[in-house]
This record gives sequence, C-alpha cells and structure tokens, in this order.
Amino acid sequence: MPTTPYNADSPDMLLFEHTQKMAQQFFERQAKANSDLKALYHYTSAEGLQSILKGRSFWASDISYLNDSSELAYGTELFNERLAALVESRKCNYVGQFVKYLSEAIGPFFRERFRTYIVCFCSNGDQLSQWRGY
Repeated sequence: MPTTPYNADSPDMLLFEHTQKMAQQFFERQAKANSDLKALYHYTSAEGLQSILKGRSFWASDISYLNDSSELAYGTELFNERLAALVESRKCNYVGQFVKYLSEAIGPFFRERFRTYIVCFCSNGDQLSQWRGY
C-alpha cells in the first residue's frame, strides 16, 4: 500500500491548508486595494521633469530647505496625536508608558542625528496653488 507524505489530518497538513487559505485572503485583499488606487501627481518644473525621466527616480529634498519649515513640526504633531489616540483606545497603561519613554528618550536622539527627506505628491492633478510654484 503506497504511503503519502502527509496524513490529511496531520498538523503539517492542517498548517499548510491554513497558510494557503490566509495567503489566498491576502492576495484577494491586495487585488481589491490595487483596484482602488488612484493617480498621484508630482508638481515640478520642466527641469525637474527632465531629471526624473533621465534618472528614472525622484529626488527627495532635505526638509530643512523647504519653503515652510513648519511642515515637519505639523507632521510630527499629527503623528503624536494619532499615536496618543491609539494608546488611549487600547486602554493599555504599559503601552502608554512605553510610548512616552520612546518619545522622551529616543525622540531627541533621532531629531539630532537624522535628517528628514521628503518627496511630495498630490491627488489633484490640476491644482493652481501647486502650479504657481513652478
């Protein structure tokens, strides 16, 4: 009588089937997410467009050289507010303490040692306020 490598009820086969089912669900969700994608636009000058096409890449700008230096502060504030709301929604004191520790102990380290670079995109392809800059 021939033997099979796995019994249908074996833990290995059950794990395989579970993994296969999860992978299928992942790919179905990914296909749905991809179908919902909309175009993003990058406003730039003619010279910027030439550079993008020639190099086949976008160049990120050091945020300290942007016209509005408050953008990083606003983004950081928004992130901290969302993080605080997440901590509050979970009602986990230890998570809140950990986040506070990270913010106080590690935050200054990163701000002092790492520069932030940014590339901007917009969902509106014909926004006059963006075109005025170029």
